[in-house]
Amino acid sequence: MSNRDGGDEGLGQRPTELANRKPVFRLYVSGATPKSTQAIVSVKRVLESMCGGDYELRVVDIYQEREKVNRAQVSAVPMLVREQPLPVLRMIGDFSSPGRIRSMLSAASPSEDVCEQDGKRNQE
Repeated sequence: MSNRDGGDEGLGQRPTELANRKPVFRLYVSGATPKSTQAIVSVKRVLESMCGGDYELRVVDIYQEREKVNRAQVSAVPMLVREQPLPVLRMIGDFSSPGRIRSMLSAASPSEDVCEQDGKRNQE
């Protein structure tokens, strides 16, 4: 798992290279507020339980990285985006409860495991 925020990774890569990557999530938060901190902790906890540590989480502070926020068309925070595997999933809401986050992830992707690549869990 990584909390660093890399650039626009995946651009210019072949589909087979992207298919072998870990699921990538980006969490947009508003500063170092208690609500943001709780969202980060809760999202990490859920992704650990659902993906078994086989994922990448990038946290973006909307006040520190405005250009990335504009490119991503962030409309509200906190917002969790699953960038890989495709299709991109965007979730906005209360991220204080791990149970609620798990429900949102399941509802956003009801026919698949949110941590799967091409129908199977990434085995890297």
